[in-house]
This record gives sequence, structure tokens and C-alpha cells, in this order.
Amino acid sequence: MTSGGLAESARADASISIEPGSDAVRGLAHLMPGLWRALRRATPSFRDMPVIEAQVSILRRLHEMGPMTPAALADELRFARSTISKLSQGLLEDEIIERRPSDIDGRSFFLAPTTKGHDILETFRHDREQVLSIALRQLSPADIKRISRAMPSLEKLETVLNRDADEAEANRP
Repeated sequence: MTSGGLAESARADASISIEPGSDAVRGLAHLMPGLWRALRRATPSFRDMPVIEAQVSILRRLHEMGPMTPAALADELRFARSTISKLSQGLLEDEIIERRPSDIDGRSFFLAPTTKGHDILETFRHDREQVLSIALRQLSPADIKRISRAMPSLEKLETVLNRDADEAEANRP
């Protein structure tokens, strides 16, 4: 849904303001990071995850896409190559990712998650779902239904935010 679509939806129900500082905007801006922090803290295997969120992004991307060169990983995550190098060092030392030599060029290498890296990520994902399931069981059926019904709208909001972020990054000097 485009920003115009959100505005149209809000206009359809004039009682909901989507202006900066409104209850809806302020509430969502504070709720989303709070939910993520609470979920991470409640997930037992979180302590095994890399401490720096950007390192988690590296592990997730390598897990999803497979081995990548540091340059390709930097481009994919929109990080500076030097940032990838610094962040990868800790992951390499902790044996969460590994370097694999290129078959084409002896000087090049790929970064790839190790079995330990895959296991850490999969365990965290499993535990996170368990924590959410337990928490949802403590809510009323009406609350669970409202959360479920909000999912498509939240996914659209994520898409809009990512698109806007991409546009902003593309327009930076």
C-alpha cells in the first residue's frame, strides 16, 4: 500500500490521525522496538546470538542466500565494505561464519555460515516461535484475532518503509 493508500484509509475513518505525534504514529513507533526487545529477552537462545544487530544481519543474509563475497554482502546489506570486514571478524573468531576460498580466483574468498552459525540461527528462530506461542496463549481469543488480522497491514507497512528507505538511500549524495 502506498503512502497515499494509508492516507486514504485514514481519511475513511476520520477518527484516526496518522500525523507525526498522533497517538497511532507515536504508539507504533514505540511499540515495534519494544516488542522486538521483549521478544529477544524472552527467547532463551538469544544469549547465543551475536551481540551486534548488524552481525545478526550478516548471519541471516548468508543463511538465506548462501556464501557471498564480502563485496557482494556489503552491497546486499548496504554496508560499507570496511564495515563488513570489521563485523565479520568477530563472527569468524567465534566460528559462526567461515571463509571459503574461491575456485576461480585464489585471492578471492566467500563468507559462509558454519554449522554452528546455522544452528544458532535456527535455534533462535525456533525458540522465538515457542516464546510467541506461549505469550499468545495468555491473550484473549479476541486479541489473538486482532493481531492475526493486523498481519497483512503490518507486512504492507514493512514494504512501504523498505521502499521509502531504498528511495532515501538512492537520493543521498
